Amino acid sequence: MEILFDDKKVKVLFDNFAIMSSTKGHELTKHVKIRYEQLRAAETFYDYYKTGLGRPHRLEHDKNNLYAIRLTGNIRLLVRPVVENEDYSVESLKKCRKVTIIGVEDYHGKKKKSRTYIP
Repeated sequence: MEILFDDKKVKVLFDNFAIMSSTKGHELTKHVKIRYEQLRAAETFYDYYKTGLGRPHRLEHDKNNLYAIRLTGNIRLLVRPVVENEDYSVESLKKCRKVTIIGVEDYHGKKKKSRTYIP
């Protein structure tokens, strides 16, 4: 699958995992790299989704049309499948050959205040 990036800062970190490791930490980088390689290896987003790796799930409310992929604990890789007409049906995801990486964050908690790790 082709990987796009929502932000130049995100692209810089994903283009060079050594930079990500030195600025964001080795453990987080290790988990991010694993999920990144798994996404790249999948032919479509649906193929990745059905593997269950990282328990991908669609988000709602202010993160509508994003999917979260578990990295560690509450930390998630956020991606947006590139689909036509914002159609996130199974049939559309089966055709989806591109995703945009939005970043990495922890959006859990009672106050719904998220902590952004990347960008």
